[in-house]
Amino acid sequence: MIVRIQRRIAWARSRSCGRARSRRTAIRPGVIVWLGLAFAVFVPGAQGADAQGRFAIKGAGLASCRDYTQARADQSQLVYSLLGWLDGYLTAYNQLSADTFDVAAWESTDLFAQILDGHCKTYSDHRFVTVVRAIVAEIADQRLTQNSPLIAARNGGQGLLIYQETLRRVQEKLSQRGLYSGAIDGRFDDPTRAALERFQAGQGLAVSGLPDQPTLWKLFRPPPTQ
Repeated sequence: MIVRIQRRIAWARSRSCGRARSRRTAIRPGVIVWLGLAFAVFVPGAQGADAQGRFAIKGAGLASCRDYTQARADQSQLVYSLLGWLDGYLTAYNQLSADTFDVAAWESTDLFAQILDGHCKTYSDHRFVTVVRAIVAEIADQRLTQNSPLIAARNGGQGLLIYQETLRRVQEKLSQRGLYSGAIDGRFDDPTRAALERFQAGQGLAVSGLPDQPTLWKLFRPPPTQ
């Protein structure tokens, strides 16, 4: 995913060539950041950005990857501000995007933080907002287009909540791999749990029998083939 994010950002920079200033802009509220990619590119149907693809970035989103990486290392308050800003961005995306109930249907804030860690350590000059937008563009194809009930998935003393539609997609993926032959109905039953355990064992994951974050990442985001 990091390679694809880098390509998106490189493309954005090529579009804004000749418009962005070479010096580093100080972080201050309301500054106009030249991102190249208009908000409307990532938010279909949204009335976002001006005619040149510019829009004002507010708050912690103005930080750089360097700021984010340092804040993570220091465990400073800025980390919570940045991740809170991320949650706000996702909420706004859900509200403003056509055919979108939840763009991050299964990705947790912690998972986003891990993706940001990997990217920002390599590309420290990138803006936090630019990287977040590129990540969201990568996961948007798996968004929920309408509301779905939350299902409690439990196994032994462990459990989690997952959208029924996401669980239905999990069953579909497991079926395509020949690991599940039950109904594709979004119910967490014994056959679904057993199929998850087989998948987890085959992928070298902790065998929980639950659709947890590492399992969903492996299932929905397999590494690209060479």
